[in-house]
Amino acid sequence: MKFNLLEHMSDNILGLSLAAASILFFVIELFAKEFVTKSIKKLFNFESEKNTLLLFNIVLLVILIIGVFIIAVPLMKAEEAPKEIVIEKEILPQKSDAEIALEAVTYGLNEAKEFAEKNKQKNDSIKANREKRWVYQIGDIKDNKESILSLYEKLIKINTIDSTRIFVFKIKKNKFFIYKDDGSQEGQISKESFESFKSQIASVELVVDTIDLMKYCKAKEQVEETKSLKFKKQKIEIVCKQCD
Repeated sequence: MKFNLLEHMSDNILGLSLAAASILFFVIELFAKEFVTKSIKKLFNFESEKNTLLLFNIVLLVILIIGVFIIAVPLMKAEEAPKEIVIEKEILPQKSDAEIALEAVTYGLNEAKEFAEKNKQKNDSIKANREKRWVYQIGDIKDNKESILSLYEKLIKINTIDSTRIFVFKIKKNKFFIYKDDGSQEGQISKESFESFKSQIASVELVVDTIDLMKYCKAKEQVEETKSLKFKKQKIEIVCKQCD
């Protein structure tokens, strides 16, 4: 005789199991969502918030299924005990609840890992093939606006520098650097151009480098203009850009 779990579950047991698992689902969603999503993002190196939330929902779904199974099976066994004794003599040994739950969790984690690997490969491919944004980074990354203002004021006083080409790049909150953008793409900043610009600002700043602004952007982000840095006292407003 073939044992069919669904045929031996009563409506009451299934309803109770779903209700209990749903409560667990709700509690995790309400109290542990932020912690779990941060852990997933760190573990699988996700860049997209959408992918992180998708994997979080998959994990919750696996927990819901396991919860229904763990709650329902013991109740079903208690209700159908006399029948099970007879059935067990006619069927092959069954896996324990713990073994089945472990297999489900292992399967879910393997699927999540595979999804993360594919997502990472896709993002790496996008980054490798997208258009470069080569600029002159002037000075180090600074953690306050006053340092940015001080350097900017010195730069715009240099007659050979086109101040309309000077911008601020915001990496994240309170992390900025000044750069000059001549609209150069990959391979367009020659050694001669770099040395010439470096000598122009040597009296103001010695730290100069050529960088690809896109290195700060995630796979689907672009460099976009954001809220300008305003200094009311000096009546100065600096165009600011960031990845978005």
